Amino acid sequence: MKTFLENLKNELTKRNFTKKDIEEILHDHEEMIKEAKEEGLSDTDIEAKFGDPAALAKDLMDSRSQSFEASPVNEEGYTLLKSFTAIDSAFDVKISLVNDDCEYVIHDQETIEVYHKNIKNIDNYHCNFDGKQFTLEEKKKLGLMFGVRLKSGEFLIKVPRDVKSKDVQFKFVSGDATIDQIETDSFDYKTTSGDMHIRKLETSKMHLSTVSGDARIDSGRADTLKLSLISGDIQIKEFTFTGDVYINTVSGDALFREVKAAFVDFKTVSGDCDGHEFYPTSIKLRSISGDISISNKDRDHKIEVLGKKAVSGSIHINS
Repeated sequence: MKTFLENLKNELTKRNFTKKDIEEILHDHEEMIKEAKEEGLSDTDIEAKFGDPAALAKDLMDSRSQSFEASPVNEEGYTLLKSFTAIDSAFDVKISLVNDDCEYVIHDQETIEVYHKNIKNIDNYHCNFDGKQFTLEEKKKLGLMFGVRLKSGEFLIKVPRDVKSKDVQFKFVSGDATIDQIETDSFDYKTTSGDMHIRKLETSKMHLSTVSGDARIDSGRADTLKLSLISGDIQIKEFTFTGDVYINTVSGDALFREVKAAFVDFKTVSGDCDGHEFYPTSIKLRSISGDISISNKDRDHKIEVLGKKAVSGSIHINS
């Protein structure tokens, strides 16, 4: 049964379970295997009972996704703008705002509900759902002062828990965004002087671009990432990238915790990179006036350094 547990561990790792979750799951299965043997079951019987490790890991992942708890929402002061029935959960999302904050949360209903507060003129916004795409955007106006924080209002968007999109686009100027959960083929987020916080993200292609705005992603997976960061910080934790990651920062710091990746190309000018339990298969590092530090506990995971160059900065890899 040692092979079964090793295969299960590998499958759980592929699906971005945390180390703590993997340890708990393996411990539980070790206990169940021990009890089964005490009852006289053979290894063949036990393997038949537990099934294929890949299928088991998938079931555990599905169960974990269903148990994802939505953020507590304070609806005080909000007014319902529109409500749409989402018969098909496979719809795209496009949100484009200037000065407004946006909270995008999941709920256990089959409706898309849009609320607002402190909006001076709600007629300046276009909100629509045609069954294939949900859209919320501010109509174009003359004389916008881009890059200047002009506090406006707030939107609260509730979407069904099981939404799976092909394309999700968020575009902000100076508004902040808090996102519960996104599952999509393509995720594109652009902001100027606005902050972003995503609790869980699952996507194939991820593109992030921020100027003077901070970004934080708490968990998830993606195939690829292209990140452009200017004068803003980013923090990514408990995340798995199965493909290539390209990061370019100017005067912005990057923090990675419990992150796995295939290939990472990291360029920084006057920005630092700090990696803890950061495990790319291979990496290429270039720094001008910025420090790069990677510190890992798993010494069996060797990082192939394809190139590193530092000008007025330092690069340190402890792995």
